[in-house]
Amino acid sequence: MCLQEEKLGRPVHLGEVFIQTHTKSDGTYVDRKAKMIAQTYERNVRSKLSELEAAACAVSDGTSRPLELTVDEYTAIFLEVRCCSLIQSLVHCFKFSH
Repeated sequence: MCLQEEKLGRPVHLGEVFIQTHTKSDGTYVDRKAKMIAQTYERNVRSKLSELEAAACAVSDGTSRPLELTVDEYTAIFLEVRCCSLIQSLVHCFKFSH
C-alpha cells in the first residue's frame, strides 16, 4: 500500500495521481496539456457516474448498485483520455513535420 492509499484509506486512482503530480501548489496545472487531460478525465468520470445514476434509477426492484466506479473503471477512463491525447499530439507533430 502506498502512502497516499494509507492517507486516504482507499485505493488511489491513476487519474488522481496524474492530477496531483501535474498540479502546482497554487492549484494551476503545470501546462496546458496537463490541464486538458485532467479536465477531460474529470468530465468523463462525471459522465460515467451520471450513467450509473441513470441506470440505478431505471431499476424497478428497489435495489441499486452503489454509485461508485471501480479502480479498474477509473483507470480505463484515464488511459482512454491519455491515449487520445497522445494520438492528437502525434497527429499534430506529423502535420507540421511534412
